[in-house]
Amino acid sequence: MTTEEIKARFRELRESAEQRLREEPEAQQVTALRSARGGIHVFSSRDWTDPAPEEALLQTLRDSGDTVIEQLVYIWQHDCCLDLPSIRFRRALLKLDERNADTLILLNSMDAEGRLCPRPVPLKITTK
Repeated sequence: MTTEEIKARFRELRESAEQRLREEPEAQQVTALRSARGGIHVFSSRDWTDPAPEEALLQTLRDSGDTVIEQLVYIWQHDCCLDLPSIRFRRALLKLDERNADTLILLNSMDAEGRLCPRPVPLKITTK
């Protein structure tokens, strides 16, 4: 997959997450992910400390056998800020399928001119 294809897929995931936030203004955060089979899953949480939405998604992935996640976007309602999902969820993804260590998570970074720009980071780096 080319860099442009990766960027386009992340844009689609981010747009899906932002759309869910518009539809559910009471949600604190939204997670959108794309499986290796191409399935897109979006879930929101009204309370980021409640593991129930994460567990429900993991069960859905388990039941469908679609456990390898290629890309993940996690954003907060306030300013649609990109962030890492909880360490609990990141570890659960690794437990679900060890190949998820290669899942790319979209995070904010800075370019050479100091401008904020999204950048994918592998899950394995964020769970140490």
